[in-house]
Amino acid sequence: MFLAVHFCDLQLQCRALTEPAILVCKDKVVQSNPPAQQAGIKPGMGLASAAALCNTLAVFAYDEQLERQLLQQIAQHCYQRTGDIILCGSDCLIFATHSMRVLYPDIEQLFEALQGVFRQWLQHYRYGCAPSIEAAEVLARAGTEMITDSPATAQHRLEQLPVSAMRISSQYHHQLARLGLGTIGQLLALPKAELRQRFPYELLDYITRLQGQLGHVRLPKKGRYYRFYQPSQYFQRLQELNFEIDESARLLPVMTTLCEHLCAYLRQMQLHTQKLQFSFYFRELPTQLFAVHSVAPQGQLVPWLTLVQVKLETLSLDAPVIAVQLTCEQFSDALGESQNLFDKRQQGLAKQQLLGVLHARLGAQHCYHLHCTNAHIPEYTQVKESPLHSYSTSSSSKKTAPLRPNFLLEPQVLSEQVCLLRGPERIQSHWWQQQLIERDYYIGENAQGQLCWLFKDKHQGWFVQGYFA
Repeated sequence: MFLAVHFCDLQLQCRALTEPAILVCKDKVVQSNPPAQQAGIKPGMGLASAAALCNTLAVFAYDEQLERQLLQQIAQHCYQRTGDIILCGSDCLIFATHSMRVLYPDIEQLFEALQGVFRQWLQHYRYGCAPSIEAAEVLARAGTEMITDSPATAQHRLEQLPVSAMRISSQYHHQLARLGLGTIGQLLALPKAELRQRFPYELLDYITRLQGQLGHVRLPKKGRYYRFYQPSQYFQRLQELNFEIDESARLLPVMTTLCEHLCAYLRQMQLHTQKLQFSFYFRELPTQLFAVHSVAPQGQLVPWLTLVQVKLETLSLDAPVIAVQLTCEQFSDALGESQNLFDKRQQGLAKQQLLGVLHARLGAQHCYHLHCTNAHIPEYTQVKESPLHSYSTSSSSKKTAPLRPNFLLEPQVLSEQVCLLRGPERIQSHWWQQQLIERDYYIGENAQGQLCWLFKDKHQGWFVQGYFA
């Protein structure tokens, strides 16, 4: 048995509008919410006629690709409850129940488990059950709302539906109407040999599938109307706005909702991420990108919201925003971290979170690490590196590294008396290097008790280049 769920007005329901609203494609009404239907607006009606019936009507453009993305997101949440999921068009899901009999002995238990997911997204949906994929879809789109494990009951209900409920082209509908066939039962009662003489193979194949006579699950080879759900390797969610937003601070609630969905996805998949990519869509201008980075991979909502809020203060919008999209493609495994239960932390933010906030507020050009390289010339031993890519040195290099000060300076002329404690250490550049250096380095102590790192060049001049902590 197959359970089909038809999400009628999917794209419009996800907007959660309380005022009358419609979706339009080529000046024709495609979807209408309940307030618009109460005003007399129905799918198939012209835009001018709909506007004449309601002067407060909100009109939006229908986007089939967006509706497919929404269906994919619903299937992703349903995948936590069941296994085999078939995406049907852009607004219908079909669930294979035979592979989940151990977990759900009857189809009603499966449907009850899935309803918890549906209600998070939509208020209205239709459903139906049948032994075949095509029959389950027809029953669901017809609004039968029938849950049964009996193939005979589903077949009897299918035969009562009109021929127009079948998912075939309008050309076949007209041909069947001219033959006087009003219900699906009348069509199925005709001999296959007679149908083969009047109709092409496409219709005969659909009728065979409708009756469930194939004996196994096999999707049609032509087209991509039916397709098995496969979990995506990235996270992407688009939130359309019911009104334009021209201030960056007012985008925070929308971005918070997107981050909540992302953190739920990361928790389900046991993943962490280090980068969030927001895209702001405008009516005429190109899309504006907005990236938020974290110093360490994480999957919790509160640290991400802190970074988003700090980064959002520096955002300047190019135009009023009509939609916001969050994309996340780079993931890492969520490794458990053990912490000391009795550790008393004085600071409110951990080290990595503090670095993330500073990086978001100051920018990448003003926040960096200093790490040592293998260069022996002091000017080249310290290199700036972004905190997003932490540098790690091996234990062997730390053991053999010479003694160097914690704070390196530009060479300054020595202007005080110093007591030499250690040295000299000759540092000389290679012959192939452009800057010729020949110095003798010493460790000394000045009158204030500071340990200095100083050198004498080949001209017998003394300079200070660092201090030890």
